[in-house]
Amino acid sequence: EQNNRILRDEVIQGNVPAILYPYEFAIVPDNRVELSASTYIISRNENIQFVFEIDTTHTFTSPLREVSPPITGTSAYVNWSPQLTLQANQVYFWRVRIADVYPVQWNSASFKYIPARTGWSQDHPAQIFRNPVSRVEMDATNLEWNFTSEKQTLHAYILQNGEAEYFLGPYQNNDFEPGLPGIYFASFDQQTLRPHAEEGVTGDWEFRSAHDGGNSAGAILELFQLIEATPEGDYFLMVSYVNPRIHLWRPEWFEVMKQIGVDPAEMMQMVDGQELIIFGQKGAPVGSAITILEPNLPLDPNPPIYDLLIDLKSNFDSALVVSPPIGPATQWETLVKEWNTVDPFENESLNSDVIAVRSNNTEDQVRDELPEGPFNLGNLDAAEYPYLRLEGTMKDAEYVTAPQLDVWEVYYEPAPDLAVDPAVAFTLPDTAEEG
Repeated sequence: EQNNRILRDEVIQGNVPAILYPYEFAIVPDNRVELSASTYIISRNENIQFVFEIDTTHTFTSPLREVSPPITGTSAYVNWSPQLTLQANQVYFWRVRIADVYPVQWNSASFKYIPARTGWSQDHPAQIFRNPVSRVEMDATNLEWNFTSEKQTLHAYILQNGEAEYFLGPYQNNDFEPGLPGIYFASFDQQTLRPHAEEGVTGDWEFRSAHDGGNSAGAILELFQLIEATPEGDYFLMVSYVNPRIHLWRPEWFEVMKQIGVDPAEMMQMVDGQELIIFGQKGAPVGSAITILEPNLPLDPNPPIYDLLIDLKSNFDSALVVSPPIGPATQWETLVKEWNTVDPFENESLNSDVIAVRSNNTEDQVRDELPEGPFNLGNLDAAEYPYLRLEGTMKDAEYVTAPQLDVWEVYYEPAPDLAVDPAVAFTLPDTAEEG
């Protein structure tokens, strides 16, 4: 006793069992399987009871679900052999708990049966839920990959001297002196917010000089041609420079503005020298576009300026999904990957890099940008690289719908496992090499 405190050391048994075999994402070679588990705390306690379940769904709700009676084991080891015969190329989910622990706490894993094969496999969406990802996520309801989105702020303004600027994420105008009054404009992909015209002399938008009222439409006609060519749903920005001369426009040009949600009635009232900022969306209802025809941002003591500030949502068109560590192996054999698309195969890909990992966690990239198909890994030295990691890069620049990773798996000879039963006398050296 010290300072009215009683100090006592006691080992408390863990409430959640540890998965032994089949380990998470294992490939098993035989159509009958023995499930084995342990506790995380090694002790000499005997007669610990466990309950197992196995099913073909991760929710354990299918008619094929099989539940064990209480199985007596030790803290070091317990096993149970289900009655079901495994079906080739089927993914199975299994879980185990300590029978007399409440509330119930399961530990679970999944595996795939491929006759005469061993290795690692993710062949069911539920197996990939927790994989590290960047810019993509799996919808838990429909089990589909979707690119994620981020907020981008569009800021466009006209300074007191008539100069116009805009910024949208990495996109913006260049310093450019047109020399003539006119209109800057840009259309943006509704998914990625990427402008259709990039890195020109004016930056990430275009410029056309204002109509002079003559018989020839001049360069301004290209503005209306671009509006008509803009894909449905894409955004459209117009910002005047010095004097857009809207009062000289022809009636049919105002009709084209309706295609991006502009109500032309206000524009028809504009006078010589009046400037504007317009932001609309192709196919949106007439009147839905943002139309700024008067200075709206006070800058006391200076005169107010035309200013547009709006938040938009941008979907990524590329992403990364990473596998958990694979191995340890004594012999690497084959990598298999399959994927599909929810739209036509246009500018879409899902390529994989293979990262080989040493026991000290240093690593090398040994394969890169592998497309669909089996790939030989037999020349990879498992003694130097007992572990692998896969990185899949998804891209869809056309439709911005994520490629669907169906399966990736690695066939290999696994290194043997070791379990220690504390009920039997044992000695171990104080240092053991991992793997």
